[in-house]
Amino acid sequence: MPKHQNKGHKTHYGKKEKTGAPSSMAQQPAPITVGSAPPPPVSVVSPQTLQQQRAGYALKKVRKAIEDGIDQKEFKSYASAFPAMIQMNGLGQAAAFYFSQGETHRKLYEILSGWLIKTGQPYTGKANLLAGITQEDMHRYRIAQAEALLLLDWVKRFAKAYAGD
Repeated sequence: MPKHQNKGHKTHYGKKEKTGAPSSMAQQPAPITVGSAPPPPVSVVSPQTLQQQRAGYALKKVRKAIEDGIDQKEFKSYASAFPAMIQMNGLGQAAAFYFSQGETHRKLYEILSGWLIKTGQPYTGKANLLAGITQEDMHRYRIAQAEALLLLDWVKRFAKAYAGD
């Protein structure tokens, strides 16, 4: 045998592997014995994306407002106007305006406020949206404004879909 060959080894892509191992030594899954508990089920439910959470929250709140007898025509109109008002005047001004107006405006403010003070949102732990705006810094305000626009897009869509004329 030449000196450069090693007995019991062969080269495969530059790696040495042992040969001659019996196939019965290959690793096999452990057998399931009678009476043993079955393995736990694998969960196929993945966590919701933030976009799905926004949509679900908006849908629930819009349906609830309609069930509670809100003026549907006003609700649809004011829901469509809210994002534009935020873009033109800022979140603080728009929120203060919607808070100070009648029942329909106030309902839309409450929907937005409820979302922005939830866990994981910019004003988590604050009493309401206006408290968050007045107590937090400008960085958090900008994040809240962007989040408000994303949520209100869903509110506007659902208001158009579910509110009658």
